[in-house]
Amino acid sequence: MGEHVRTFRGLIHFETHASETHGTVDWKLTFPDGNSGWAYSRLTRNIEGVIFAFNFVLPPMPEDELEKARLAQKANIENELANAKAALEARHE
Repeated sequence: MGEHVRTFRGLIHFETHASETHGTVDWKLTFPDGNSGWAYSRLTRNIEGVIFAFNFVLPPMPEDELEKARLAQKANIENELANAKAALEARHE
């Protein structure tokens, strides 16, 4: 079970593994060529709120695709963080 997203590399299958108890949301991504990668996020409470940490482990890929993948991921993360920030700030108003 999982979802799919279309990217410059084709259709990518991903499975979400989340634990509210542990503050984790992880994704296994399977690419059209059969390679897979993982994205890990952690939410840790602190005195001011929550710290969000995100790591994405790229699967093996040709060197010329690496920079393209990095830039695409950077744009996605910036967008998701802006959305998360707006949602969290709206909850505290």
